[in-house]
Amino acid sequence: MRTMKWMRRLTAAVGLTVALAAPTIVTAQVPLVAGNWARFEYFDGVGPVAGMGFSFSSLTQRIRLRVTDVGFSGDAFDIFSGGVRILGTPDVPGGVDTGIFDPGIAFMTAGLSSAERLLDAGTYTFMVVLRTAGSGFDDGEGFLRVDLVDGPPPPPPPVDVIPEPASVLLMATGLLGLAVVSRRRAINTTNSAA
Repeated sequence: MRTMKWMRRLTAAVGLTVALAAPTIVTAQVPLVAGNWARFEYFDGVGPVAGMGFSFSSLTQRIRLRVTDVGFSGDAFDIFSGGVRILGTPDVPGGVDTGIFDPGIAFMTAGLSSAERLLDAGTYTFMVVLRTAGSGFDDGEGFLRVDLVDGPPPPPPPVDVIPEPASVLLMATGLLGLAVVSRRRAINTTNSAA
């Protein structure tokens, strides 16, 4: 009997710890319209809720993705697509009432957390995750926007010139093999000349 109570309390404590440690995510599915800000809400302190996805597709043009906090400063977001973090806003000092709820102005305001990234043409589903809840409130809002961009694609990422350990090992084994063969030939040549 005593063991059962202890196990129930431990299970409840572990469940509460997991709920508090998990990131808070926004709550519905919304198709994005290029050139318009899409509002999302988040609820901190409730634990994870059903994820809110934003979808957008561009077959030929690159996409500029923007995200911003509004109102009270201190909240920071991560944007995921296909399970990969593609954008994150910086952490800023929290709890300051900026009074700015227009996302266009908020995006350009230094005291609010915002970021942007250029993406290649394609089909995306964006997931917004509240990474830092620093505004001092249990809930809040932010905005997401996509714009189509003309112009050449971004340059490819730099090539990593550092060889992998397996490649170095393979090359060293090959060189060692050449040295052994060379040594045997030299010994055979010396023995046959004698």
